[in-house]
Order: sequence, then structure tokens, then C-alpha cells
Amino acid sequence: MARAKEGRQMTFKEIGMKRDICPVCEAEREIKIGLKKEMLAINNELIEIEARVEYCATCKEFFADVEAEEENIQKAYRAYRQTHDLLQPEEIREIRERYGISQRAFSRLLGWGEITLHRYESGALQDEAHNNELLLMKDPDNFRLLFERGQDKLAPHLIRQIEKRLVGLSSEKHQNWFKKYLESFFGFARIDIYSGFRHFDLDKFESAIMFFARHPGGVLKTKLNKLAWYFDFLYFKKLGVSVTGTVYIRLPYGPVPKNYDFFLHKLVSEEALLMEEKIFDKARDIIGEIYLAAEEPDLSFLTVEERQCLEQVDKHFQNLNAAEISRYSHEEAGYQNTKDGDMISYEWAKDLKI
Repeated sequence: MARAKEGRQMTFKEIGMKRDICPVCEAEREIKIGLKKEMLAINNELIEIEARVEYCATCKEFFADVEAEEENIQKAYRAYRQTHDLLQPEEIREIRERYGISQRAFSRLLGWGEITLHRYESGALQDEAHNNELLLMKDPDNFRLLFERGQDKLAPHLIRQIEKRLVGLSSEKHQNWFKKYLESFFGFARIDIYSGFRHFDLDKFESAIMFFARHPGGVLKTKLNKLAWYFDFLYFKKLGVSVTGTVYIRLPYGPVPKNYDFFLHKLVSEEALLMEEKIFDKARDIIGEIYLAAEEPDLSFLTVEERQCLEQVDKHFQNLNAAEISRYSHEEAGYQNTKDGDMISYEWAKDLKI
């Protein structure tokens, strides 16, 4: 359907031209195709969009065909959803597909008409109540409750399929939660001078630890902690930001990552690191822990510059044992100007000897 548009603003951005029948002139004309600002009423609210329209230079009228009208309405719907924090059609589809369920089956679980979800995914504007239900379904635990209450409405093969999908999603959710917990546990939910102005990045930190522990024979924990410190502080010295966002603490044997024992235990429990004890003085019960990477480190999380810094630190300290690098770190301004148990500020990176 084509209809004339009167009272429009005259701002028009031409994007094409064609020769076609003008519905106003009812004759073949040169028709300009373009975009112009339009106000469409959606739920009694005026929404401004860049509408696709056509313009006849002969009768000087704007109009739009059925296809363009539908496109313009969809633009207005999208803008309306964005303004009111409603899910877009593709977001609704992503929620459903996450559980491997059809539109009909999902609608049955939700207690909606079978065509409702199809309409929403095709662009129809959802109401707020339905939108809120869909938002709840983003959480697998909420979907499981819905599924357990309504699975009698589904075929047996579909029930097995969904149960399998939920097991995987539950595991994924647990892993994401544990990662966030680790970040919080390490005290890295911060961006300041003590984290090197970066949120803690677990993947980058793990990559660095695995890289330093990759050498045959492994590396003592004391040296491993110092290498991590030098890596972050050297990068901060160069670029004014740390790599991993790690907070480091001053301890008697030198700088160490906050809660480092917990993190190393995590890597060992995941079999990413191997750990063995080395007895230095049996009479005085002096035992050290050696860590060896069980697999090649994944450095894809690091930029080229970060990898170069990692290699520089590794090469600089390759011939120093744990006691020597510990003494070396004691001479750093950051260590000397920090009290035992306190966080070491990255501001001291400027005085780093490396």
C-alpha cells in the first residue's frame, strides 16, 4: 500500500533513484529514495526514526510502499524497546535457543498462545509482563523451575534433550560464578594504583604463571611469585597500567600476589600445574614447593607487547635462583617503602631496577 505523506519535515537524505509509478500522480515518474526524520506513535508515545521514504519531484509528495512502511515500524519498535529496556527480537530468540527448545514448546512452558513467541521473534512488540517473564528465563535456574513444572506438556525426547542442555548450562554458570568469586577473593574488584589501574584478569594471570613454570624442572614458589610481580610492575613502568590487575603484598621473602596460595592450589587441583616438595633442611623442616606447568601456556590472552614483557622478565632472571631473586626484590624501592603485610603501590614501578 502506498500513501502520500503530508506535513513532513523537508529534511531528506537521498540514497537512490528509480523510475516507477507515483501513487499520487498515478503516472510513471523519476522517484527519489531516501531517509528522513519521522515521528511514529507507538503505544501512544511518539518515537523519532529515520524513515525510508520515496519522493516524487513532479508532485513533490513523499510516500512509502508496504515494505518500507513495515521497515519503518520495525525501526520505531526497536527504538521503543531500547527506551523502555525491553528485549529485542534477536535477544528473545537467543534465550529460547540457549535451551534448544522450539517456539511452540517454549510457549507451552510459559503458558502463552503458541503463536505469541513466533510473533515476538518476528518483530511484534511484546508487552511488559511477557518481557519480564522472558528476562527471568535468561537464568538457567529459573528455566529449570519452569521446565520441572511444565515438562508434562512436552514430548519425552524433548524432555531428555532439555535436561541434557540444562546440565551443561549449570556447569557453565558454576564456572562463571567461580571465576567472579576468585576475582573478588583476590581483592581485584578495584581500579586504582594498587591494582595498576586495571581489573583483575584471571586468564592473563594464569597465562603468566604457566609461562614462568614451563621450564624443565619447574620453578620454586618464591621465585614464581617474584617473577609475577616483576612482570606486572615492569609493564606498568613501560605503559602506565598493569597486565593482570594483580594486587601485590610485601612479605618477608619479597613481593607476592595477594592470596597466592589459594590461586596456586586452584591450578594444581585443575592439573594445570604440578607441584612437588623439595627438602632443603630436613633437621629444621625447611621445605620448598616447586611448580611445573603440566601443559603449554596459552598466551592468546596476552597482547604482543605483554608477551614481550613476559619474555624480558623471564630472560632477565633466568640464572637467578629463588634466594637470589628474593634478595634482588628486597632492593627495590617498592619493597623498601612498604610495610610488611601492606599492598605495594604500582607508583614504585618507576624505580624498578629492571
